[in-house]
Amino acid sequence: MDASNDILFMNEYLYENDLLTNFARLQAQSGQRKAMVVAGVVFVLIGAAIVASGHLFGWAGVMLAAVGLFCLWYQQGLHHRLARHYIDAIEQDTGSFGNRFRRIAVSSDGAMVFARDGRSRYFPFEKLERVLADDLMFVLIFGEEGLVVPRASFIQGTAEDFETFLSSRSS
Repeated sequence: MDASNDILFMNEYLYENDLLTNFARLQAQSGQRKAMVVAGVVFVLIGAAIVASGHLFGWAGVMLAAVGLFCLWYQQGLHHRLARHYIDAIEQDTGSFGNRFRRIAVSSDGAMVFARDGRSRYFPFEKLERVLADDLMFVLIFGEEGLVVPRASFIQGTAEDFETFLSSRSS
């Protein structure tokens, strides 16, 4: 973000455990969990069909059904496992990007994230792949990285205006 860009929105917050847990819940709902449910159901059905056919490879059907059941069981607690992973990562890396403090400045071209110690990271909107949102936060997905923007933490602009802005960026 260069100095000539006007800051449209500013958001400042601490990455508390409840925020990380909600971030994990949004991620799990967005795709991983759905993919695991589909895979689990498919494996169970194929496995059951193989076993029911009395085929010589009935053991393979049992294995496929077991994998399917595991997928269905695992997806049930996926967001809890993701949350624990994120919380542990922040607690173990106290020197990481400003620890838990975040300040996000948004211009029309991208978002700049600042740490308490002055380090920063730029996320250009041209690389924005998708936006996840709920009543607590927005999660902007840039490749393998997600940028959390809590709705209640705007110090410049509003969550409603930011949501409209994001809609215009993705159309």
